Amino acid sequence: MNHEPNAGYPGKGSEAVSLVEAEQTGLWHVAPHGTELERTSSPSGPVYNAGEIRTWHDGLVACYRDSEIATPQAA
Repeated sequence: MNHEPNAGYPGKGSEAVSLVEAEQTGLWHVAPHGTELERTSSPSGPVYNAGEIRTWHDGLVACYRDSEIATPQAA
């Protein structure tokens, strides 16, 4: 069994960074051409925060792990 924190859940680190950045900047969705689609607060710059990123990452991995346990796998 692989005990790496992100094993089996690729992309959760970048997903966590994206969520923290959206929370900090208030910008959640941008159109392909750059138009803001969803902003929840005034513009502000992101600040690197390892603790917030780790919290989101761990929560995402737990959510995916729980959904795999709850979903019967085809044989």
